[in-house]
Amino acid sequence: MVARALWLNGTVGAGKTTVGAVIAELLADRGEAVAFIDIDALGAAWPRSSDDPFNTRLVADNLAAVRANFAAAGVRSLVVAGVIQDRRQLDRYQGAIGAPVTLVRLVAPAPEVAERLRRRHGEIDPSGLRWHVDRAPTLAALLDEAGLPMLEVSNIGQPDETAGAVLTAAGWDRPSGVDSSPG
Repeated sequence: MVARALWLNGTVGAGKTTVGAVIAELLADRGEAVAFIDIDALGAAWPRSSDDPFNTRLVADNLAAVRANFAAAGVRSLVVAGVIQDRRQLDRYQGAIGAPVTLVRLVAPAPEVAERLRRRHGEIDPSGLRWHVDRAPTLAALLDEAGLPMLEVSNIGQPDETAGAVLTAAGWDRPSGVDSSPG
């Protein structure tokens, strides 16, 4: 049974996936039964419905299946990287996880976000780069107004520094008390 989840939220380019992978490694290094999930991968399917352009329903269904598989393998803690824009989406994803979710928003200055996006998309994906650069401030504004119960952590340092700050902010910097044995 998955007992808890740490969800990294934030705009495109905020560093959710990079920091999430580091957090999962840190938790594993201290003996926790943990898995890392990149939400983007769970929704990478086309065509997309006009009433669900980010595949939220598909993501929630896939998240529930992946969570069940991880739980069967003994995972007790999940680290998830992905955008949650509103309460309805949060409720849907929490239902799919079936455990308490601690929501942490990673924030970075706009120039840093733009530079990360340039490194990610570069010359090989100019239309993707334009879309993401345009999407970042729009998404940041949506998250500012969402009213979601989020802790906020700055991501301007190295990924391991930010990972430590996230774990501290979320109260996951000490042993979890979650039994790491399969069960």
